[in-house]
Amino acid sequence: MKSLLKKLSSIMIALVMVFSISAPAFAQSPSTEKVDTNKATYEITIGDTTLELTEGEKAAIPLERISNSNSSGIQPLQAFPGDAGTLYLWADAGTLYYNISLTVTATSFAGLLSVTDLTSGFSGGNTPINKFVGSISTSNISGHTYGATMSGYAYFLGSIVARVKDNYYIWDN
Repeated sequence: MKSLLKKLSSIMIALVMVFSISAPAFAQSPSTEKVDTNKATYEITIGDTTLELTEGEKAAIPLERISNSNSSGIQPLQAFPGDAGTLYLWADAGTLYYNISLTVTATSFAGLLSVTDLTSGFSGGNTPINKFVGSISTSNISGHTYGATMSGYAYFLGSIVARVKDNYYIWDN
């Protein structure tokens, strides 16, 4: 009797499993609730101005003309002048050099030098800068184009006296 009960229960369990596997599964119907996408807001910073845009709004960002007068690859000593001094950037043999020449009195500098391999799209990293003159090494891959930008502030006894003007330096290796 016990043996018969075991066989019947085993058959019942097998049938239940077969039917449950073959039963169709119905997907949940999509929600008909309307989502208000106009509530999403985005912040965009252009120069020194920060705008708040809602979903679907556009920001018009001005572009500046770039002269291709130096198409030979490495740019010679590129200057970014301002009313408090000049930032010089130049590349040579896989090294990016910088020189900050100030016309105001300053005791220290703190900034960031960012390099990108434009050919591959990989970042070359962000290097903290704390001197007025120096250099950093790049990956130096032949045939690649690189871009760099420096940001930072000059200080006189703890007070900011100058900031680096917006800049972007491009060179071919």
